Amino acid sequence: MVNPYPYLVAWRAGVAAGGQQSFDGWVFPVGGGPGSVSTAHTHHDYPAADIAAPLGAPLYALHDAVVTQTFATDSGRCGIGLMLRATTGEEFLYCHLSSLDPAVVPGRTLRAGQLVGRVGSTGNATGPHLHLGFVPATHYPQAEPWFQAFAGSAFRWQDGATADRSEAFAVNGLRQVAAAPGQRVVKVIRKRVIHFTTTGS
Repeated sequence: MVNPYPYLVAWRAGVAAGGQQSFDGWVFPVGGGPGSVSTAHTHHDYPAADIAAPLGAPLYALHDAVVTQTFATDSGRCGIGLMLRATTGEEFLYCHLSSLDPAVVPGRTLRAGQLVGRVGSTGNATGPHLHLGFVPATHYPQAEPWFQAFAGSAFRWQDGATADRSEAFAVNGLRQVAAAPGQRVVKVIRKRVIHFTTTGS
């Protein structure tokens, strides 16, 4: 069937293990939605994302992954946390949790969207948030296309406008987001970005 809405951006959408929205196999790691979850485009001293959320908000595995390390007690800068290696090969660090799920132990295989713990402010933290970073911290998670795909539906930007994605709808089983005539929209294909410009009629 021909897509009757060629001006829409399509992401392979699905439902993750815990029922969260999934884009191309990625799940936003903090639950609660844009009314209570927010982050900035940058971090105060090195590439990472501090994702503010209420104390006790659920935290999820952001992709199918294996747990490589856990920090089960509130010690050090990270506090309670974990490291996981996604099936893409990338390794991520989660810090400042209030608690780890008991099933999250080194060597454990996780499905995208599986509960890993709860938001906290353990370690060197000034308020409840998830500190999310790549290992090593070479670039910003929030610069990744999968992360940005959740802006407006899972979180809001603290340092800029956030498009409302609540009006997104499905066509042919794909999540689609409309663009106004003349507005640039983006489709991501294996980290290559292709820009399209819509035309008014």
